[in-house]
Amino acid sequence: MKGVKLSFLCSVLAGMIFISGCGEDDPLESISLSGQIDGEPWSMKHGKAEVEDFDTRISSFFFSAESDEPNPCEIIFSSLRSIEASLPKEPGTYSLPFKNQRESVTFILTDGTSHISQSGQVVISSVTGSVVSGTMTARFDDSNFVEGSFALQVCTDE
Repeated sequence: MKGVKLSFLCSVLAGMIFISGCGEDDPLESISLSGQIDGEPWSMKHGKAEVEDFDTRISSFFFSAESDEPNPCEIIFSSLRSIEASLPKEPGTYSLPFKNQRESVTFILTDGTSHISQSGQVVISSVTGSVVSGTMTARFDDSNFVEGSFALQVCTDE
């Protein structure tokens, strides 16, 4: 009887260890945000987020490796291919296009044309005073799509 109890306890313990190792990690967390914009390969070099206390959204800008500005908070306007997004401030999982018309993920092409993502998902993992992080899968068409993780520097006017 003692051997049966010990065997049962060992089985339960092994099962708990196995289950605890099977977390629901987002596979996009290990991939930097990348894809295509205007039919050309694109990858995020850095980005910035402007978070206002009075607003429920985060204004976000994702810049590519084409950008030579080392500090994303210094970039006011970019004529390079980029992504602009108005994201919810609360951590969570959001389907694209957003239900709220004030929120969007927009592909900005070199000629200034913009395309709002028609499908995908944004996961806001964390919003702190210094970083907004999460993952994104966004698609307008076969020439404009991205997926992967992001960490945006929070920029302030101070």
